[in-house]
Amino acid sequence: MKKTIIGALLLSALAFSSCAYMEPSGNPVSGVLYTGVTDSKIATSNEVGTKVGTSKAFNILGLVSVGEAGIQDAAKDGGITKISHVDTKTTGVLGLFTVTKTIVYGE
Repeated sequence: MKKTIIGALLLSALAFSSCAYMEPSGNPVSGVLYTGVTDSKIATSNEVGTKVGTSKAFNILGLVSVGEAGIQDAAKDGGITKISHVDTKTTGVLGLFTVTKTIVYGE
């Protein structure tokens, strides 16, 4: 009986842990079945430009994470030297697969 209770507790903890969640230090919300959130990270006094750059990182099952989702990588992708603001978009499905995309705007 004791082993059954411990097993049930461990299984519950695993089921509700969102294994593939990538951004614990700032994402405003996350869903167990689906997450589709865009969050503003940084705003400067520079005017909003016409250029947009992106960078991405992926996580699978909380076991493998790959990619570059940094601001510098996104700015380089868009040819941006003066950043106006930065957004982060997180998309996740069932805690199995998560993509974090950094979007930089500027000139």
